[in-house]
Amino acid sequence: MVTIALTISKYVIWFVAFLLILLILDIDITAFLAGAGIVAIAIGLAAQDFLSNFLGGAVIAVDKPFELYDRIKIDQYIGDVMHVGSRSTRLKTLDNQIVTIPNSTITKSFVVNYSTPDTRMKIRVPIGVAYGTDVQQVKRILKDIAIELADRIPFILSVPEPVVYFLEFGESSLKFELDLWTSDVTKTWEVRDAVNTMIAERFTKEKIEIPFPRMDIRIRDSNNESDS
Repeated sequence: MVTIALTISKYVIWFVAFLLILLILDIDITAFLAGAGIVAIAIGLAAQDFLSNFLGGAVIAVDKPFELYDRIKIDQYIGDVMHVGSRSTRLKTLDNQIVTIPNSTITKSFVVNYSTPDTRMKIRVPIGVAYGTDVQQVKRILKDIAIELADRIPFILSVPEPVVYFLEFGESSLKFELDLWTSDVTKTWEVRDAVNTMIAERFTKEKIEIPFPRMDIRIRDSNNESDS
C-alpha cells in the first residue's frame, strides 16, 4: 500500500510542478487544462487495463489475502508469492517458473492461501484394493504406515491423528482414503511419495492386490452365425 501511495503522489507532484512552471512563465494554462482533459479521457480509455490492475493492487494491499512467500493457488497456478506490485503479482511455481498474474485477475479469482492460518495441511491419499480383501486389515496397515512415517519424518505429524476411511465400493476396487497431516505445506509431494512407496511395499508383502480397470472384449464370428 505504501508503494502504491508513493507512486500516485509522485505523479501528482510532477503534474502540479509542471502547472506551476507554466504559471511562472506567464503561460495561459486554460487551453492547456482543456486539452489535458481531452488527453486524459483518451489516455483513460486506452489505459483501462492498467488502471484496473493498479486498483487491484490497492485492493490486495488493503485486503491482504496473502503475504510475501505464502504458498497460494490462483486459478490453475500454485506457487509461492515472490512479489506484489502495483500492476501485477509474481508467483514461483512448483516447477520453479515465475508466473506474472495481473492484479485485476487476482481480485476476480478465488484465492486459496495454503500458508494461513498456519503451514499445516491435510493430505488425502486415495487407494483401491481388490474385492475380497480384508477391510479391517487394509485399514490397520494404512494406519500403521501413517504412524510409522510420523515417527521417521519430522514434517509428517502424529497430531492431528491420521485417519483411514473406507469410502465406497468402486467398479473394480474397494476404495479407501488415508488422511494425514504435514507441518509444512511445501512438503506435500514428499509426503505423498513416502506414503505411496510404503503402501506399495506393505501391500506386496501382505499380498494385497491393487487392481486396475479391465475390459473384456468378445469377438463374434459373423460367418459362423450366418451358417447356423
